[in-house]
Amino acid sequence: MSGDTEFEKRAMEIFSDVLDIAQQDRHAWVKTQCGDDKALEDRVHALMLADEEDTVLRTGGVSADFREDPIPGRIGAYKVVDLIGRGGMGAVYEGHRDSGDFDHKVAVKVIQPGALSDELVERFERERQILAQLNHPNIARLLDGGTLEDGSPYFVMEYVDGKTITEWVDDKDLSLGERLSLFHEVCDAVQHAHQSLIVHRDITPSNILVTETGSVKLIDFGIARPHETDEEMQAAECANDLPSASLSFTPGYAAPERATSSSSNTLSDVYSLGKLLEALVILHQPGKDLHSIILKAKAHSPADRYASVGSLVQDLNRFKEGRPVEARGNSFRYNFSKFVNRYKFPIAAGVGSVLALLAGSIVMTVLFLRAETAEQEASNRFNDVRSLAQTVLYDVYSAVEDLPGATSARRQIVEAAQIYLENLAADERASPELILETGQGFTELGRIMGSPSRSGLEDSKAANEHYNTALKLLEPLEIAGTENSEVFYALGDLYYAMGELVVGDDDEQAKAFFEKALDYIDRNLVSNPTSPEAVRRRFSTEIALGEVAYRDDRHEEAQQTLLDIIDRIKQSDILTDDDVEKYLLLTRSYKTVGRSVLNDLETRAGAISYYDEASENIAEAVKLSPKSNHINIEQAKSYRDNAFAHYMNEKHAISVVRYQKAIDILTDIVDNDEEDKQSALSLIYYKGEITAPLSSLQRFEEAEVLLLDVLATYEARLAEEPHNGGRLRNLFVHNYFVASHYRLREDTERSCKYIDEMQKYFDLMESAGTLQELDRNNWEGVANDEYKFCKDDA
Repeated sequence: MSGDTEFEKRAMEIFSDVLDIAQQDRHAWVKTQCGDDKALEDRVHALMLADEEDTVLRTGGVSADFREDPIPGRIGAYKVVDLIGRGGMGAVYEGHRDSGDFDHKVAVKVIQPGALSDELVERFERERQILAQLNHPNIARLLDGGTLEDGSPYFVMEYVDGKTITEWVDDKDLSLGERLSLFHEVCDAVQHAHQSLIVHRDITPSNILVTETGSVKLIDFGIARPHETDEEMQAAECANDLPSASLSFTPGYAAPERATSSSSNTLSDVYSLGKLLEALVILHQPGKDLHSIILKAKAHSPADRYASVGSLVQDLNRFKEGRPVEARGNSFRYNFSKFVNRYKFPIAAGVGSVLALLAGSIVMTVLFLRAETAEQEASNRFNDVRSLAQTVLYDVYSAVEDLPGATSARRQIVEAAQIYLENLAADERASPELILETGQGFTELGRIMGSPSRSGLEDSKAANEHYNTALKLLEPLEIAGTENSEVFYALGDLYYAMGELVVGDDDEQAKAFFEKALDYIDRNLVSNPTSPEAVRRRFSTEIALGEVAYRDDRHEEAQQTLLDIIDRIKQSDILTDDDVEKYLLLTRSYKTVGRSVLNDLETRAGAISYYDEASENIAEAVKLSPKSNHINIEQAKSYRDNAFAHYMNEKHAISVVRYQKAIDILTDIVDNDEEDKQSALSLIYYKGEITAPLSSLQRFEEAEVLLLDVLATYEARLAEEPHNGGRLRNLFVHNYFVASHYRLREDTERSCKYIDEMQKYFDLMESAGTLQELDRNNWEGVANDEYKFCKDDA
């Protein structure tokens, strides 16, 4: 081996080692290694200078180095046509593969003869096989490789004709969003490499090119290596196998641990990505969230960085979506402010007055900044969390609740409110007043989750858990003898909500809850006889007891109770004519009286007048609150009940008109909010029920289309939960509608087919233990009429 080659090899060995020495100690270390050989010391310093100027090997766009070697004519199967650039390690050439009809441009990287030890040449060859596995649209592909006659290894890479990513974004004057999109592509490429256990280790702007078409290409994977543990790194050093990390240390972008001889891993690439993100967005005044993301990515300690490139990307996605970012922590103030910003525009579009509410909420979060001492800050934060819980649960939720298409927003609010309430409930400093407020908050949370008319979030299990938490908080206040009528109201409201949750499933338990609620509300009214809130709750509890009496077949008692309530509501000086709740209470009362009257064949005709009264009262409520989603749902229910009353009195044409109004209202609601599952289910019910008066009017084709469509929907729902009692009951009832339809058409065969289906679902409910007494009575009626007819006909 010639003297020049030995000289270059020694210089390269020292240069490789010096890159693992702390920056401030490098010059002294080089002098020690070179001794009195001034030429060797100068050559090492020249290599260091070239490295600092970012002139290490690139797969495109590199500057020329000081060393001039002749350009080879061919390298392997490739004709060399030009020099792209030189570096301390070798050169990169533009090559063409010109074998017959196959001709394309490539970049050929040749390692300088003698620059690497035999061990490192072997490492490059191993890595070449690994890199060949990388297949990603944003990674410059490794196409070929080999060894020249003098032993120099070479790589053939996809040729990338483009600008560095920082030059590209500045030349195109890209917006912040466009810059983040390009960065996302870079992260995808790096993440793909990591999944293949490849660490790039030199992610810099000059190693990321953007083509004229705007396609990002990550280059120079020729210096990448598999992920190594510290133990593997030490073993390599002990064997004098200099780690190829030494070839890829770009000052400013390399992770701090790279300068202290620590092994590089995926977290080293995360650091470099943080530096790259900073370079891309620094001129766009990125704001606190994005700045925090950058700081976390390029944290000095690897343990403080994002755990993976994927975690960094997820936080950037949160930033772009206006959600809280991980890098900012998890403070109540921060999370709530992000929520307000995320939803203020949809809310403002629905109800202009909510802007003032949200502005107040934002002002409330600013209170966190007013603390002057640590003690004051703790106190203020406690009081503000208390205020946040109240505002989120009552003010913000109430505003959003009335908007169409807001089910997703309502769910977000409920989740936020639950966090606040749970933190308050666990606070040892809680006063009786705070415990009362927190208990009421859990009651409201349970009502939101458990009431189908309010939210479309129906989750009875979650509702029951919230009610139990409220009970644990509120009951001790009464036992302790707290002289506060608000405790009585809170307990009365809670027991009423608990009754609402079980009504229809366990009416005996519901009745017990309603009676306890009534007792507590009356105790509150002793001190607050003119409280509209307490008066409304008392009326609603009395109505609930009347509804239980109706379901328990105590029809006369139900009628007397509810007619008396109707008179007292109308005569009340406390419930005024501009009180929406007054009309909702009257609607409930008239509908229950109507059901009771309709149940008796002799009085059935009189039911229509009560249902008409209910329709008129709900119409008044809609006038007062036309954009209220849950009031519109109540109007749809009222139209449906009215339609059924007309059908039962054989007024089929009016019945169809009323059903269609109900269907139109629910269709609008469901179209605007696909997540409102309760309204979607009610819409199915109504479409099934309208077929009865349609068939009676001999509008058979219309009815049949709806009947079969609804039947298919019910069957699909049952397939999801084969033992669900409610879904079995839907099919039991709907098959009766289908059978009745075909009987009216005098199609005995198909009518009896669906009667058979009724029996099947009756038997399934019985075996599953979900059969109700009403189901049994209905089946007995059918069996003694239509089913008997089918058997006789057979």
